[in-house]
Parts: sequence; structure tokens; C-alpha cells
Amino acid sequence: MLAWIDEKAIHAAVQHPPGKPSFVNGGLAKADMQVALIDIDQASSKPLDSSDIVQLLSQSTFASWLQGPEPQILYINGHLQLEQEQEMASPLTLLTCALYVSLQRHRSGYDIAAMHLCGQHAVPSDLFASIVGIMRSFAAQILYQLPADALDLSFIDLSFIEELSRGDPSALSRLLARLVSDAASVGHRVVILIDGVWRLEEGPAAPEFNTLVDFFKDLVQSFHARRCPYLKVLFTNPGSSIHARQWLADCPSSILDLDGAGFAGQGDEFGCGDDYYDDQQI
Repeated sequence: MLAWIDEKAIHAAVQHPPGKPSFVNGGLAKADMQVALIDIDQASSKPLDSSDIVQLLSQSTFASWLQGPEPQILYINGHLQLEQEQEMASPLTLLTCALYVSLQRHRSGYDIAAMHLCGQHAVPSDLFASIVGIMRSFAAQILYQLPADALDLSFIDLSFIEELSRGDPSALSRLLARLVSDAASVGHRVVILIDGVWRLEEGPAAPEFNTLVDFFKDLVQSFHARRCPYLKVLFTNPGSSIHARQWLADCPSSILDLDGAGFAGQGDEFGCGDDYYDDQQI
């Protein structure tokens, strides 16, 4: 590896595609959250309040996903009837933001949270509207939070840096998978939050989104095979996914269907049995 290729070089390649100024790391998620909360506040219908969020967070399926001793994907179908004002930020966006803030404030060096709000990147020309942009954002957010001594950059060379700068999907996948694994190797749990994925499931973005789901499925399954619990992935859809059960049937995952009015719901689990970690010390 060339001597000058270090953590700063990776930061630069991930955060600054050619000709595109950007701030990613923690700044993008926090800026998106601020705008989303304004959007929610201005929506004509009453959004989730704190009691609704507490009720949803106490759902057994949600609690099992967040606190359970295994890597897992949770997909939430809100079954909500959205008004036009809520399309940029649905009531579930507030849940996602609340979870992100909670993980950031109370992680005590343990949790690394990375968040993407699809509704804040709905314009096709937006740098982070594509799947490549989402992966770039997640890689930068995780890299920003990882301790320097947790990074293993031995696989990086000049050609890889150039691939990252071009936004090559394969290079970004390799980097993101490596960063998550590096975090887990030193006891950090990575929590990936993707809100408002109905925009990606439908229309021209759908094939790319399937690729993103497959990436996280493969990553969760690799953690599962290694009996490593340090990865959680959340997808939220304010409507109802027509693909989620097919996508996640062979992966350690749960699907939580809310009732669309209150926030009670029914969860379905896939992928692994209750005895998965019976002999594992966590």
C-alpha cells in the first residue's frame, strides 16, 4: 500500500466525488434530520408524538431486533395513508430520527449509527438519491465514528481509491463491508437506518434497491455465520412493501406490520431459530 493512502485519503474519496462538494460523515444525517423534523411539524395531519414512539419502541418485534443477540434486519411496513405534505417525511421518519438520536447520545462508545432519510434526497440529481450515494453516505458516517486503531487499511491501494472516487458500486460495497467488520472486531455494533424506502422500491430505482437489500442480506448472513451479533439494519416503509417478504425470507430478519392508525402491529420472523445463540457468550 502506498504510504500516503491513509484514513484521510479514504475520507476524501468517499465524501468528495469529482466536482461534487459534499459533507457526509455525521453532518449529512443531522442536517437531513433537522429538515425532516420541520417537514413533519408542517404536515397537515398529526404526526407521531412521544407516546406513539414509546409504544412502537416497546413492540416485542422491534425490541427483539434492537436488543437481540444476533445480527438482524427489521423491515417496518407502516400501512399509513400519507398526505402530500408527508411524502418527504412520514410519521415513521420521526421514529427513525428518535432512534438515531438515542443511539448517538447513549452509545457510550458501543453503537455506531448511520442514517439515511430517503425523503430528503428525492430529486434524481441529488448526490445521495442513488444507491451508490446511499452506500457512500453510510461508509463515510461509519468511518467518521470508527476509532483510528480499529481501521485495517491493508487492502487499500491507489486503484481502489480511484474506484471510490468514481463511485464504483463494487468498491463501495467492499469498503462498507470492511468498515462494518472492523467495527465489530473491536466490539462496536453498527446500526444502519434507512427511512422511507417506498421511493426506492418503485419505479426506475427498484433494481438498484434490490441490489442494496441483497448487500445487507449478505452482510447480515456473514455475521450470522460467524456468530457475530454486532449488526442491525432497519428499513422503514410508510406504506406496504410488495417485495420485503420475498427479499428477506432466507435471511435473519423480521417484518413488522403496523396497523396504519395506531401503532400496534404484528411481526413475522425469518431466517433463524430461537436457539441461535444458546451456546454463545455475549
